[in-house]
Amino acid sequence: MSELVVRVPNVGAPLRADPEIERMRLFDAVTHVLKLVGEGTGVVVILDDLHWADKGTLLVGNLVT
Repeated sequence: MSELVVRVPNVGAPLRADPEIERMRLFDAVTHVLKLVGEGTGVVVILDDLHWADKGTLLVGNLVT
């Protein structure tokens, strides 16, 4: 059982799709959460050690700038 199901029991089953579509859904979710957190006050995201980051991490970093 995933930790998310324990914390949010009515979350439902994860959607399965093409890996690129799943990646875009993840990016949308990350940007949505950051926008919600930063409403009215702003938010600072610090990405440390980017020279070790994989392609997916770098792509998320490009979305939140």
